[in-house]
Amino acid sequence: MFAAKVEALALAVGLMVWPSLIERTCAQRAEKTYGGGWRGTKSASACLDGLFWLIAALTRVHHPMRTSHLMWLVGPDYLQCKEEFGYLRHWSNLLGMAVSASDAQDGSLHMTVFQPKTSSHPGLPGVVEVVTKSATNEESLGSVAPEFIIVCEAGQLPESARDRIRGRASTYNSRIIWSGTFENKESRAQFTWFERYAKQYLDHPTARRVTYQLPIYENMAVYGDCRQMIGDDETLGQQFCPDGDHGPAHSGLDPDGVPRHPKLREIYEDCRAADP
Repeated sequence: MFAAKVEALALAVGLMVWPSLIERTCAQRAEKTYGGGWRGTKSASACLDGLFWLIAALTRVHHPMRTSHLMWLVGPDYLQCKEEFGYLRHWSNLLGMAVSASDAQDGSLHMTVFQPKTSSHPGLPGVVEVVTKSATNEESLGSVAPEFIIVCEAGQLPESARDRIRGRASTYNSRIIWSGTFENKESRAQFTWFERYAKQYLDHPTARRVTYQLPIYENMAVYGDCRQMIGDDETLGQQFCPDGDHGPAHSGLDPDGVPRHPKLREIYEDCRAADP
């Protein structure tokens, strides 16, 4: 039942549904890590978790001492939370929720989401606030505790920021999604704690913590066309299209949702067989 709801939500916001996407979204852990290479759909995966929580929160009246439920998007700076903020804003709009968003002078973003009563919908009792936080302003990580946290580019956060995030999560036993890139295309500084942490719970998952390393084939869940992938990262051309052939046979998906590109089709079928 839960898997069916996740699949329906993913399709409603325009995501292609892969078995591994359903598996990791359904996994109930206090901390989940989404790691992998550049453009590996980590942001979309983390935000699908966040959207599922957001919808559930809208069905609940918030704590009487608070005006709303609260989600944090934390990054090494405000800019690197922008993509996740955009996903949640766009998807909330697609689902017919009322969304009010604004920018603060310090560069942070703020969004309020609710489901008003209309002639076709009875409305929902909850209100959710989504705010972005920057690790460069660690004092902001000591403010009102959130109920759900997505950490963007976690490998670029120092351990002091990591510890503050966990400290605030302890107030409500909030879920944390750590999302980070191991292959750093922009040559930004990386902190070793994230890769060690991700590997530990990839090899030895627990009832509380688990890591998912997102494979490059899942880019097709976003692009559906090898030419767009290679446009984002030219090195993929050597792996998938060494002959430079990007004709019609390499474009998009067939009617069954399988990539037409022969190499990607092979990877897709192998993954489906291993993850039925």
